[in-house]
Amino acid sequence: SRFYENIIGRSMKLLHGTMPAFDGQIARKFNQVSALGKILDPVADKIQQITIAVILLIEFHNASDPFMKAFGYVFIVFLAKEAIMLIGGLVMLLFGIRPGAAEIFGKLAEFCLDYVNEKKIPAYNEETGSGVLRHIYIRRGFHSGEIMLCFVVKNDKYKTLFADLGTLAAEKFDGIKSVVMNINPKNTNVIMGDKNVTLWGNDEICDVLCGKKITLSPMSFYQVNTAQAEKLYNCGMDYAELTGGETVLDLYCGAGTIGLSFSDKAGKIIGCEIIPEAVENAKHNAEANGVTNAEFYCGDAGKLAEKLANENIKPDVVVIDPPRKGCDELTLDSIVRMAPKRIVMISCNPATAARDAKLLAEKGYAPKKVRAFDLFPRTSHVECVCKFER
Repeated sequence: SRFYENIIGRSMKLLHGTMPAFDGQIARKFNQVSALGKILDPVADKIQQITIAVILLIEFHNASDPFMKAFGYVFIVFLAKEAIMLIGGLVMLLFGIRPGAAEIFGKLAEFCLDYVNEKKIPAYNEETGSGVLRHIYIRRGFHSGEIMLCFVVKNDKYKTLFADLGTLAAEKFDGIKSVVMNINPKNTNVIMGDKNVTLWGNDEICDVLCGKKITLSPMSFYQVNTAQAEKLYNCGMDYAELTGGETVLDLYCGAGTIGLSFSDKAGKIIGCEIIPEAVENAKHNAEANGVTNAEFYCGDAGKLAEKLANENIKPDVVVIDPPRKGCDELTLDSIVRMAPKRIVMISCNPATAARDAKLLAEKGYAPKKVRAFDLFPRTSHVECVCKFER
């Protein structure tokens, strides 16, 4: 169709000469990770790569909206997973390597935008606070193919219209299992609000990660590049060196994906996560997989780690998967007080990982291995797994 011809043509113009060659991308990411004490696993001298990302620029076809006119374009990003966001007029389309994924998400994006334009639902303006529709966020299970369509709005003024759009989309596109409206009334650039209202279907969708069934709510963190995330977590499991009887503390556990993937080789899993919905997902995921040796707690990672340290809990292995800002000093101090034999850090930011590695080294935990994983090709981002021992 003309829509896709426009996407392909413009993407080639945009990309030509703007990105380093593949080898150059790998070298840049490798150099980021090598800052971690330059202690690299000998078998990981090249960053693993499974897919490519293409950034596309297309004209927004509704220039009548004043806010959209200010931007003039829609950005569509083809990356390594099934997620899409409409950010006030910026559409980010991320899809996986499954056959047909690009076509499904392209058509679904166009369908939603056409409806929004037809009904004159105003896009949210972050500068003035006017408008309603902040984002369109679509999540798709890599293995299950289940799709969640989420409208992030300032208020529920157009709830009936969004419910109608969700119903129409579910009737037209196979795989949609959940349509949710997330309400974010705050004057912030934080994407999601605290309240979710299910408009159609289920509250959640399901997928499979490292052989475990995973239930995902709109608020649950889930690695967008599922195939590569499985390699990332399997590396973390190798570095944990579990033999079957260890207690594993999983900080920043999200929906329990890491802890549950470790559960078959551990004696006990203790997961800590600050987002209540994610904790509920983690508990449900454990039950759905028949995992009886895992328990999950809601709260700040640092405070929960401090509480466990005060209770003289002694995990054998601590797994940390912090946000980009890394760990705070309270968290690291509490981990050290618990004196685990081994710490496994899964980091999305080599800079803060290097900072935290230095602090751990000063407290007696030396980095032994580092392996890098490229979950976001054609970007500057790189993930890494670090192993520390006393």
